[in-house]
Amino acid sequence: MNKPIIDLTGAKILTVDYVPANLDVLSQSLKLDGYNVLVATNGEAAIQVAKQTSPDLILLEVLMPGIDGFETCRRLKADPEPAGSPVIFLTARNELEGLQAGGVDYIAKPFQQESAEPGGCPGTVGLPDQRGAGWSAGTRHRGKGQA
Repeated sequence: MNKPIIDLTGAKILTVDYVPANLDVLSQSLKLDGYNVLVATNGEAAIQVAKQTSPDLILLEVLMPGIDGFETCRRLKADPEPAGSPVIFLTARNELEGLQAGGVDYIAKPFQQESAEPGGCPGTVGLPDQRGAGWSAGTRHRGKGQA
């Protein structure tokens, strides 16, 4: 059975990483695919941006100065405003902890451009067809490129 094609052009994706080069790679790739990309360079800024914009998806680095990605996710999920935004962790660490913190999936680093695009690589999670529902889940994908 074929799933209907959903136009996600303009979906808001918040990317969070303290490394400018990583933000550039993710942002440029996602913008080329028509997504509205928001950026934050730390957990505290991510929480504020998420409260103000209600992103459709949050791509969240785990290792950051200040509060790490796991704690950022816990705080996001504890706040009613951004709690509905699904979180996918960008990590080279323990994926289980991220899922326990409230993340819906992870992208292992280093990653290829295709694996960083929601639904862009077989086995990765796609964007929700409705906020908080309808994820096209699959197995975790481990990319081989650099970011």
